[in-house]
Amino acid sequence: MDNPHKGHRKRLRDQFLKNGLEYMQPHQVLELLLFFSIPQADTNVYAHNLLDRFGSIAGVFNAGFDELQTVKGIGENSATLIKLIPQLYARYATSAFEGVKLKSSQDMCRFFIAQFYGVTVEETRLVCVDDMMNIVLNSKLSSGDPGSVACSPRKIVETVIKSGCNQCILSHNHPKSNCEPSKEDYSVTMNLQRLLRELGITLIDHVVVGRDGARTILNGDISILTKRERQV
Repeated sequence: MDNPHKGHRKRLRDQFLKNGLEYMQPHQVLELLLFFSIPQADTNVYAHNLLDRFGSIAGVFNAGFDELQTVKGIGENSATLIKLIPQLYARYATSAFEGVKLKSSQDMCRFFIAQFYGVTVEETRLVCVDDMMNIVLNSKLSSGDPGSVACSPRKIVETVIKSGCNQCILSHNHPKSNCEPSKEDYSVTMNLQRLLRELGITLIDHVVVGRDGARTILNGDISILTKRERQV
């Protein structure tokens, strides 16, 4: 009796190579990915298990390493592969900005959206730029603390001095909410701007990245990027 699953992996790979992921269902995308960590078993079942547990592809990629391994069929290799994908994309997207000047709010928003892609905890980042708005230093200041935006001004000053620049852009993410700045975000930004100005350092802007896009706090032309615009 013919095996209906015979050649299935090749057909799915060929479909991807011909059309990309455009016509694939979510379970097929995960199924294809799992080919590379599960060489023999039926990954269709495991792909459905992941979606049943986490609800969507985004939910799967945002799940914790240990949490992924509680799903039947998902071991260390598969969990590692799944966690690799968002960070791999973030590295790819960030590399697209090499040599790019952060001259506008749109530039800043797109840059930091790429930086925070796949990050599931709150982080604060600082980018130091030269007079031509070239990126000189890109530094993670804090991670994992719900109040991480209120990071030490001293640490910010030390980072800017280390870069040799006199201007910087601050950013933090809202991994579980939208990019609307909180009252605390505004307060911290204004206080930090005044402090840095006294030291001869210009805080160009503070970019907040959320699930719906990104926006700036200091610029009068506050920018919001839609989900469509988020693709770098």
